[in-house]
Amino acid sequence: MVTLELTEQEASVLIQLLDIAVKAEGLKAAEASLFFTNKIKSNSSDNEDNAITAKSPDQEVIEGNNHKDVVDKKG
Repeated sequence: MVTLELTEQEASVLIQLLDIAVKAEGLKAAEASLFFTNKIKSNSSDNEDNAITAKSPDQEVIEGNNHKDVVDKKG
């Protein structure tokens, strides 16, 4: 499992790069681009501190003292 934390600006730039890939490659890149764009956008409203944490559905974000951890959900 890979966890990636992005600021709102970094997420915006990544979405722009995905858009460029779709324009350059067409349908070959569209499905993957849509998947990642939706994942980024769905996580952007989950975090109030202007950071986006990419996580799988079987994980949750645990907040501690000035940090957040992504961990597997318990059973």
